[in-house]
Amino acid sequence: MKKLVLLFSVLISLTINADILFEDKVDFVIEQQLSSTVAIKGIKEATYTALELIDIDISIITDFDQILNPFLDEYLDEIKIEFKDLYLETFTQEEISAYYEFISQDAGSSFIGKQVLMTSDVMEISFKVTNRMMNRLNNRLIRDYPELYEDLY
Repeated sequence: MKKLVLLFSVLISLTINADILFEDKVDFVIEQQLSSTVAIKGIKEATYTALELIDIDISIITDFDQILNPFLDEYLDEIKIEFKDLYLETFTQEEISAYYEFISQDAGSSFIGKQVLMTSDVMEISFKVTNRMMNRLNNRLIRDYPELYEDLY
């Protein structure tokens, strides 16, 4: 009986999803990834982290969000267009449908939310590791090819 109920629910889900156009599924995927409150918060945190990592102190600006929000709105509009083109070029209808099915469920929605929450941490880790790598590369070049730096002194 459980197998029959499971099969029936899968068939209903497939029937419902079959009626949704491919591009509509792509739009839904992108909306889920970028438009939630969690996503906006993650993008803002990533922006603050990026500014901090390049030594820009915005603490003197009373309400930085008033400055940032219009840029975020424009950013989200532009990135949705770019992401849609990329998704359409990269993924098959089968792949988008499978992902659409996943994020339409609670576990998938939760997964996306957690990915977004990690954005600023991922950026911070990336900047930190990149900075260390560049310092090591720079030290190696100074040691092995000092002539590259002659004009700097």
